[in-house]
Amino acid sequence: MRTTTRFALLLSASLFAAACDGGNAPSGGGGDPAAGGPSGLPPIPVDSPTVSVGGRVVDFTSGMALTGGVAVTTTGITPAPSVTVTGPGFVVEKVPANSVLFLLASSPPDYRSTYNPKVTVVSSDVTGVELRAFKESTLAQLATAFAVNPAAGTGVLVIRVVDDKGVPKAGVPAAALGVDGAKGPFFLDANRAAAPTATATTASGYALFFDVRAGQATVKSAAGQQITIDSGALPVAINVVTLADVVAKAPGTTTTVLKSIDFATQVYPIFDKRGCTRCHSGGGPGKDLGGLFLDGGINLAYREVVTEISPNTKTTRVNLKEPEKSLILTRPLYENPPDVHPTATFATTADPDYQLILTWIKEGAKQTP
Repeated sequence: MRTTTRFALLLSASLFAAACDGGNAPSGGGGDPAAGGPSGLPPIPVDSPTVSVGGRVVDFTSGMALTGGVAVTTTGITPAPSVTVTGPGFVVEKVPANSVLFLLASSPPDYRSTYNPKVTVVSSDVTGVELRAFKESTLAQLATAFAVNPAAGTGVLVIRVVDDKGVPKAGVPAAALGVDGAKGPFFLDANRAAAPTATATTASGYALFFDVRAGQATVKSAAGQQITIDSGALPVAINVVTLADVVAKAPGTTTTVLKSIDFATQVYPIFDKRGCTRCHSGGGPGKDLGGLFLDGGINLAYREVVTEISPNTKTTRVNLKEPEKSLILTRPLYENPPDVHPTATFATTADPDYQLILTWIKEGAKQTP
């Protein structure tokens, strides 16, 4: 059976529709992400280059493809692309290039809606994506094994702790993994089954949290731990499971960024790479929404980003006193619920382009070093 469903992508597409401050569009977010509610966000550019994302939906524990009633949904961007589902397979069409997107997979009533780790697309189609869904009976077995009675109105967060190469990391202790207000962590063994006596991650790298508040969650290490965790903001919804990869690092490990950053050769090229110039051009919506032009050359773009006042926030787009609060960084960064900006590219602050721009601002946002 072949079905086609409309859905909105969560925070996809071009970066510096980023430096714009979202215009007068209503604030996005709200509602149950699994229900695919309205985003209230302005549309993406109609002429933006697009790609497709395809794969199949499988059971979290066994990895076997689901046999029927599969749904793939999410929220975020307008106009909504379409997803075609054929058995366990799916194809998402017209995904904006240079995007970060989160997809939910389910097969009710047996499988609960499950957010999967982010999918990043650049300029070509992405295939072979496996979306994992949690069986209701598996969740019940885990709750029993860990002696937890899940609270109503909360979500479940399942993280896979990996190293900086994406390999599951064993031996990460419970004290290094915390989520405010949640119960856990509880650990899964190498076969993704409950490991009630485990006090650290096993070969699978998986840890589980119950009673996670809806909105967004961040995994944090307790003070004094010999390891730090980079999770970024993770989407959480009521009665939804969130699957995410989080990176375990040695204390003080940060993304390496060259110092003395040059705007013309290092910052400005990001605008084209991430699709920003197309949006913030003479015919693009970013020009009108945020009053930002990026297609007039390096000198004009520098003035627009650094010295010109945003017509909506009445501030410059670079904040030298508090660099992390610069519009040029906050607008493209993933948030749940999203801000008024229609798209996002930075899934976390660890994104190399985010780190490069942040360092450039900390150095004084100079046109030449």
